[in-house]
Amino acid sequence: MCEREGLHQIDLLSPAPEKVTEAEFRAKSRGQEKMEKINKKITAEGLKPSATTFQTQKDFLRKAIKDCSREAKNFEEFQSLLLENYNISVISQRGRYRYLHPDRSQRITEKALGTDYGRDHLEELFSRNVKGIRAEKKATAYHSPETDYRRDPLAIFYYRTQLRLVVDLQTNVKAMQSEAYAQRVKITNLQQMANTLIYIQEHGYNTRKDLSAVTSKAQERLTEAYDKKRELTEKMKVLNSQIHYTGQYFASKSIYAEFLKSGNKKNFRNEHVSEITAYEEARDWLKDFYPDGKMLSLKSLKKRKQKLQETIDSQKTVIHNYKNHCKELETVSANVDAILRRQAMETEIIHPRTTEHQKSQKERKEEAL
Repeated sequence: MCEREGLHQIDLLSPAPEKVTEAEFRAKSRGQEKMEKINKKITAEGLKPSATTFQTQKDFLRKAIKDCSREAKNFEEFQSLLLENYNISVISQRGRYRYLHPDRSQRITEKALGTDYGRDHLEELFSRNVKGIRAEKKATAYHSPETDYRRDPLAIFYYRTQLRLVVDLQTNVKAMQSEAYAQRVKITNLQQMANTLIYIQEHGYNTRKDLSAVTSKAQERLTEAYDKKRELTEKMKVLNSQIHYTGQYFASKSIYAEFLKSGNKKNFRNEHVSEITAYEEARDWLKDFYPDGKMLSLKSLKKRKQKLQETIDSQKTVIHNYKNHCKELETVSANVDAILRRQAMETEIIHPRTTEHQKSQKERKEEAL
């Protein structure tokens, strides 16, 4: 009946395959709301947000575990993949797996993530992966140049493209795959090259000049973002001074009023010198700051500070995204230059030898004359 009505029965006795507590659910909701606000600002700046879905630390662990468990054939390989690809440490202790997120100092147990991330379930997956080795090798034997390079990054080397820069890079990478050179090239290097070509292809950079222009523009935006943050920080300093002197003014105002009414002002000042001095200091500062005499209330100033702090925090996130974008472009540019430079270096090595050989022949002719 439940299935007919599109309902699902809840098993309250068995542990959940993917355990999400109310605290994690609420943290994810708050994080998603904050991310969406920040992404609106990033989009308004003409950039594409680096992420649209907020991930809790447990979400990050779950995704990493799923990815690595698809390839690992034993715990040691699983451990190595997690550390290498996600900087996650995992140990097996008391019959359970315990994971350490890169930003944490305490481990998270499999129980906190769900049964799909526990030792029993994962060891079963490892066994399946071992049995599937032969089938996997047969499948890859019939590799097609048009394979989806998202699933197989190395397929980008054979991907048909109209972008000249990608074609040039493909040509140089293929030259690197000669038998003599292939012995020196590591698989990780080929994967980095593949990722570089995929990035160029997906962003549509036709020439090296296009890539340089985008990199320069990104660096300009980063500089502008830093300048804007400095302006906001200066505003915060002024606002803090307003709050400080406004609070100081009202805190010592009653004492100063008594001072004005006192019969012996000299004795009263001596007895309350600190309060009177504080009042006069605050009064003089506020007079200079508010020439028209219209002071803002302490409550409104604190509201402004809260709003300004949120703007500063958002700007920090924008800077963080710009920095990552610039670093990404610089890495891609360096990889592109490294791939293109190899062929140029080979040409440079041959050319000086030829020139030297010709020069020696000319010298011999002159000597003969």
